Amino acid sequence: MKPELEDKKYEIIKSHCLDPENSQLSEKDKEIFERWISASKILDNYPNRRHAVALQMTKFPAISRETAYLDMRQAARLFNSLQTFDYDWWHQWLLNDISKQIIACRESGDRKNWAAGHSNLIKALGEKPEEIVDPKRHEKKEVYLAIQINNKTVKIDADKLQNLQPGTYKTLIDALTKDLDIEDAEEIMNT
Repeated sequence: MKPELEDKKYEIIKSHCLDPENSQLSEKDKEIFERWISASKILDNYPNRRHAVALQMTKFPAISRETAYLDMRQAARLFNSLQTFDYDWWHQWLLNDISKQIIACRESGDRKNWAAGHSNLIKALGEKPEEIVDPKRHEKKEVYLAIQINNKTVKIDADKLQNLQPGTYKTLIDALTKDLDIEDAEEIMNT
């Protein structure tokens, strides 16, 4: 299906959902609409697209796998309130709605519902964290590199490693990144 034709069908079916009495759906479009409703119901129960497509193809044996995937995409697009839940938007809407209720109750003098609104607002906001999380807390941790020299483990502070003289730093890095040859490997294995 061409994208512009797909969008045209989507708009016609969307207008049918919004105003079914003035519907412009042809018989073929009604069939597509039924498939999209079916796809939406399947997605509600089986969010895994691969399983949902298999069920859609079982329910409508005449459609191809590509058409079944298209049905899933269009169902998610048409019925997006069910398929793509935006928690942040919903939470902001809920807080605004409770705030409006509190203001309306305060202005009308309805103290009982005003108090209930405050209780709901506290529940919707959640509890304040016990302590504020420091975003730079990892910078306060000390990081050490453990290096074994002559069967003795030496801890080297990573911050101090950066402050070494360039020659010493290069020697240390070369020693740490040196490839082992067969003789060195045998010596290590024998000790």
